[in-house]
Amino acid sequence: MKFLLFLKKGFENFFQWFLILLVIVLFLAVLAYLIAALNLPFREETTVVTKGNLVRLNPTPTIFPPASPVPTQTPTPVPTLTPKEILKRMNEKYGQCRFVPILMYHHLLTNDEAKAKGAQNLNVTPEVFESQVNYFINKGYQTIFLDELMDGLKGNRQLPAKPLVITFDDSYKELYYVLFPLMKIKNFKATVFVISQFLDGENYLSWSQLKEMASSNLLEIGGHGLNHLVLSEKSGKEFIRNQIDSSQKIINERSGRTVKVFAYPYGAYNATAEKVLREAGCTAAVRSSGGVNPVCAGLPYEIPRIRIGNAALSNFGL
Repeated sequence: MKFLLFLKKGFENFFQWFLILLVIVLFLAVLAYLIAALNLPFREETTVVTKGNLVRLNPTPTIFPPASPVPTQTPTPVPTLTPKEILKRMNEKYGQCRFVPILMYHHLLTNDEAKAKGAQNLNVTPEVFESQVNYFINKGYQTIFLDELMDGLKGNRQLPAKPLVITFDDSYKELYYVLFPLMKIKNFKATVFVISQFLDGENYLSWSQLKEMASSNLLEIGGHGLNHLVLSEKSGKEFIRNQIDSSQKIINERSGRTVKVFAYPYGAYNATAEKVLREAGCTAAVRSSGGVNPVCAGLPYEIPRIRIGNAALSNFGL
């Protein structure tokens, strides 16, 4: 009997402790939920032992407030240089410099002719070209040769108030029928860069046509390589020298003129090509890009050009 009473009392005590533990567990669960919901991190207590002593770090849990946002630093604006300031800086670095538009053309074909040859992206129609010529004449531009421009920058001649250089790459045959008559009527100058091995070909000027155009004193002849290959550094100096020197000699002999200027095939230039041009006595070499930027006496072999299309010259800032 006593044993049954003892069991009954023990069971009641166990049940009471079980309820207490259940309440504690529920309390902790609710507390954990609230902490997670508020997103308030706790820094846990840490203990370390140094030289046998127990050191308690952060003895009580600490709630950290959210970190303050780091302000974004506003970049300092870079001032835009005016053309006058650009010219001043380049004069200091490369000698006499000047803003001179150098226009780059290739074909002068009708739209149908250009389409048949797949040359639309290199073509300006004869009508548009004539309108462009009238435009720069009315604006007071005076055409000069590329060699004359470099001579003027070196102080050896007086340049006009508004100089302009017109260039044609590849020496296509329509230049004789479209460009040359207009040059004589309007009395303007142009520079034609000749691929020496291509002359007398089906789509190119003949040597006799080139000589006739040059004899007018309105045409400057320049080199454009033997057969329009890229003057790559990887090809080696001898290859580059052959493309420049041999072409120059052939043109000199066949045209009766001295070639002093050059246009890089595909616009690709490098230090080796520049050195060969200098050794060959060339005074200037033009790229196929660069736009309206200063031409400098100290950079004779990196001259920029404006690639012209079927648009008004006013679109190019002229």
